[in-house]
Amino acid sequence: MDNIDLKDELTTLLEKEIGFTGKFILEKQCQRINIKPDDINASNLGILADQIHWAVKGFTGSKKAEEIKRGILEYKRAIDTISDDEKNVGKEENSGDLIEAQLTICEKRLAVSKIDGATEAVRKALDIFENSDLKDDLNLKARVKRHLARALGQTKASREEAIKTYEEVIDIARESNNAYEESLAWHGLGLLSWRVGEHVKSKERYDKALKVLKTMKAVSKTEKYKKQRVEGRIHSGLGNTYLDLLEMEKSIKHNELAIEIYTKQEDFAGVGLVYNNVSRVYEEMGNFRKAIDGYERGIHHCHDAGSLRMEGWTMTNLASTLIEDGRVDEAEEHLYKAQRILADFSDPIAHSKLHCMYGKYYRERKEWGDSESHFKQSIAFVIYETSPDYLALAQEEFGLMHYKKGDKDNARKYLEDALEWYIKKNETTRIEKIKSILEKIG
Repeated sequence: MDNIDLKDELTTLLEKEIGFTGKFILEKQCQRINIKPDDINASNLGILADQIHWAVKGFTGSKKAEEIKRGILEYKRAIDTISDDEKNVGKEENSGDLIEAQLTICEKRLAVSKIDGATEAVRKALDIFENSDLKDDLNLKARVKRHLARALGQTKASREEAIKTYEEVIDIARESNNAYEESLAWHGLGLLSWRVGEHVKSKERYDKALKVLKTMKAVSKTEKYKKQRVEGRIHSGLGNTYLDLLEMEKSIKHNELAIEIYTKQEDFAGVGLVYNNVSRVYEEMGNFRKAIDGYERGIHHCHDAGSLRMEGWTMTNLASTLIEDGRVDEAEEHLYKAQRILADFSDPIAHSKLHCMYGKYYRERKEWGDSESHFKQSIAFVIYETSPDYLALAQEEFGLMHYKKGDKDNARKYLEDALEWYIKKNETTRIEKIKSILEKIG
């Protein structure tokens, strides 16, 4: 396991959970146990996990800190399993344990966006599987292939391979009557479709995932938990898809079902995320009272769960709704709090959205210079990212600023840029809104 850079991966993990402070927490805890960060290895991950748990719980709360510790220890066990096998070359190997170890490494790397490393680990798992006496185990084959599809689906370059791999998983799962794996594969395909704006196809695939999942026979407590967990993810996905299809009541229904499931499972980070999503629906409907109430509930759950970045995101969205509701002065406090949280995170999309909302805030106050500065920063954060939704949003709002200011040429330029994407996505409400303004501009 010489190719694992534990300093880099632990730093990324902690920065994902608590921001840039995570780097300094790791350095301090290494100092406490008298090792250099560059010398971190599996043998000292156990004691380091204890130290990190102690250090981060003031930021995240005890439950999230325990989750971080558990994840580090799972990673340690996976590394130890592989290392023990490498030390005993020529002896009988436990292929099942090695496959599980590589899948664990894949999952941990996906969680911190180490896509190349995750793909490498799952390909090793697949190679071990295909050359072992387990190669006829269809359930394990479906599981390994699904992990591969998930890793491949993280990048545009390997999206088509991901789709083909998910389709293989569906065939394998059907052959072995494995409704759980088939449902997860359909969910993966639905998510891939949603990411590229294929909303009708996304809905069809999520519906298929839900239909297949209902046939899963869950007897044990663990099986029931796993089934319910997937059901929550599917409902959350359908909530987002129906929002994009402008079928608001259906979006609300599926988001509420997801909230109910995550609440039962005491996944309060998940509850906070879905409250954020359903509040976006109410905001699009113009029901600002319900949107504000939902965002406030989301902030509460994210805070209690130690989900700091999502808390910052939800505060940003709350500020947007307050501005739309004419409560501009109230929005400033939430923008400031969101900025303090998100400043610690390397998340260009979150920063783009935050600057966009600051642009809206100053636009409504007719402070044109500050508004323009924030809109330009919003666009700069995502101009080279694969995030056309957020780029179009910034362009639309910037165009509206120029329109309100009386600068018709720049208003037309930015509104037409945004319109191009909305036409591709067939977002009829925004298309009609922008076309109406463009007609007034002439």
